[in-house]
Amino acid sequence: MCERLASPERTDARATSLTTLLHMAAGGLGVTVVPAMAVGSALWPGGPDGLRALPIRGRSPFRTIALAFRRTAARGDEIRAVAAALREHRPRGGDA
Repeated sequence: MCERLASPERTDARATSLTTLLHMAAGGLGVTVVPAMAVGSALWPGGPDGLRALPIRGRSPFRTIALAFRRTAARGDEIRAVAAALREHRPRGGDA
């Protein structure tokens, strides 16, 4: 996202936890990209002094999620059930 905005990434402050990223941004340490489902959740430090969410214009970023398991896995049926539930409840616009 930094490249897209022609803004250099600062490497002196990094995090991987969604909660940490949100609180760093709310504390004035920059901006972050978060999934739409996080906005308004219990993790969201929103409000007058908190974060403000803006949609990304143009083609939205996406992520591919995969389940991989051996054909001989003892819990193959359960794994296939999880895969079916993920497909059924995927966000709009998601691919198979």
